[in-house]
Amino acid sequence: TSISIDYGTSQVQYQWNGSSWDRSQDGTPTVDSDGVRTSPTTVVVQFVGYRPSPADPASPEAISIGNGDAWVFTDGHVVRGSWTRPDLTSPTDYVLSDTATEIPILPGRTWIELPRPGRAAAS
Repeated sequence: TSISIDYGTSQVQYQWNGSSWDRSQDGTPTVDSDGVRTSPTTVVVQFVGYRPSPADPASPEAISIGNGDAWVFTDGHVVRGSWTRPDLTSPTDYVLSDTATEIPILPGRTWIELPRPGRAAAS
């Protein structure tokens, strides 16, 4: 029913509200420009590595080519699987690790978080 992600410089949390995932950052509810609470239908936690950005070596850049673990939070529960993306022009696929069956994403707003491995917890 909840997700906690540690980015080192900030903490992101999601809490299941019965129909979507209420997002907070550093303990403050995330709202849009109209002041409406940000509550995506689905949250994907895609574990990735980072490298220095070619645009600014002091800024980290997520490595989104390759594969790794993924958690898909949908309809009040988590589906654990993996992600794969062979190149920059391909979409990322989320699959069940043991069967390579695609993990369904519900219609509605989906947020994708990109923490380093071991920097997220679900409860």
